[in-house]
Amino acid sequence: MYNHLNKNMDHNTSLKRVYILMRELGIKAIIPKRCLSKPGKNHKKYPYLLRNLDITHPKHVWASDITYVVLPGGIVYVVAIIDLYSRKILSWSVSNTMDPIVQDSCHSI
Repeated sequence: MYNHLNKNMDHNTSLKRVYILMRELGIKAIIPKRCLSKPGKNHKKYPYLLRNLDITHPKHVWASDITYVVLPGGIVYVVAIIDLYSRKILSWSVSNTMDPIVQDSCHSI
């Protein structure tokens, strides 16, 4: 905010003034949380099972991914099953609940 006001808007203001205005308006900066990608102390480490495996043909190794997308009406879940050799999406499904989404994807292969 401070940089934007001083450089782009040609306002001469101080950093302290920007903090005061942001606090009065209830505006907070969005910053990354600290150390979120580090595992917990008791987190179990699983081995990478494909390390010494040569993937030489299609339909040899598949992978899946489940993610969510935040929309104005709520959250939807997306699952995809991918062939690691050809990198093609074999199946995908979208649902507003987690229950039927994996079953729907597996049945369509």
